[in-house]
Amino acid sequence: MNSLARVNSLNWIWRTLLEADLRKCTGTLVGAGLGALAEAVHLQISVHFTILSLVMLCAVVYGQRYLPESTGKELTNTDMPKRSGMKKQFKVWSEKRTLFIGIIVLGMAFAEGAANDWLPLTIVDGYGVNSTIGSFVYGLFVAAMTIGRFAGGRILDRYGRVRVLLSCALSAMLGLTLVIWGQHYIVASIGVVFWGWVPL
Repeated sequence: MNSLARVNSLNWIWRTLLEADLRKCTGTLVGAGLGALAEAVHLQISVHFTILSLVMLCAVVYGQRYLPESTGKELTNTDMPKRSGMKKQFKVWSEKRTLFIGIIVLGMAFAEGAANDWLPLTIVDGYGVNSTIGSFVYGLFVAAMTIGRFAGGRILDRYGRVRVLLSCALSAMLGLTLVIWGQHYIVASIGVVFWGWVPL
């Protein structure tokens, strides 16, 4: 019974995280499209930021009413055992598996974060295209990432974590190679799609 409850709990956590991640990816994709549109119509940055600030303010005011009253409050339970010392908490990092998982997650986070921060600038400055094309290429990355997140569960179930992780790493290396050494922005755009599968 405990095992069944644990499995159900893990499935609920997985579904919750997946839904939140999908919303983030979808929002990022929509944002990339709107950014490309704003660049195409030569919208001034001051107007752009003003519109975004108003939209975010409205979203916060509207969304805060749906937050549970206990949000942000730490519940104390006197029956719970006291926290162990720092030495015991860091003991888990002495295991090689934990270190390797941390390195893999760090590498994947860098791969995704580098694209989010530098990809449009790389395309514009490195390949001499205009900002609209740079925004469009970034949209390709976000689209590939979103598709990967939507299909990620089924792919993991069918091929297993190890194979999927290895294929994502190889895809990222291929994509980065095409972006860095590609001689044309079309080649780089193809590389961006391969790069976008990394956060799967």
